[in-house]
Amino acid sequence: MPVILFVDDNKNVREFCQRELGREGYRVVPCEDGYKTLHFLNQETPDLPSWTCICPA
Repeated sequence: MPVILFVDDNKNVREFCQRELGREGYRVVPCEDGYKTLHFLNQETPDLPSWTCICPA
């Protein structure tokens, strides 16, 4: 099963993408910040990383 790392600070967006992409057969790993993202990346390499380009300062 392909793994998508999905990084977004908006919980609703993370949950939506996890649900919809999960229905298509992907394992989506939602991360809300850089710390959780780095923790995941230290343990596993995703097939596709995805993150928001605009984050609040």
